[in-house]
Amino acid sequence: MRYLLGELPEQEQTAVEARYFLDDAFFEQLVAAEKELIGKYLRGELSSEDHERFQRRYLTVGYRRKMVESAKELLLSGGARRALTSGSNESRSWWSRFFGRR
Repeated sequence: MRYLLGELPEQEQTAVEARYFLDDAFFEQLVAAEKELIGKYLRGELSSEDHERFQRRYLTVGYRRKMVESAKELLLSGGARRALTSGSNESRSWWSRFFGRR
């Protein structure tokens, strides 16, 4: 979560980025953490500090903003709570499309 909110020192952030390109299991963990973070944001479950960081840091990246918008639409459609919270293969596939992996 600290990585996703831009709270890591540059050296640690670079190490995380290098690792998720090389390690599929780590990449899947990052996808799950990102999914959880987006879900918490949409459900209003982030602390005020994390909510501000999310808006200031996370939502400034175009593809991330689109992911949040898509997740919000899915949530509003009624069937998204499962996609935001479950660990099913279906939800992983849905999220993986945003990251270019299957």
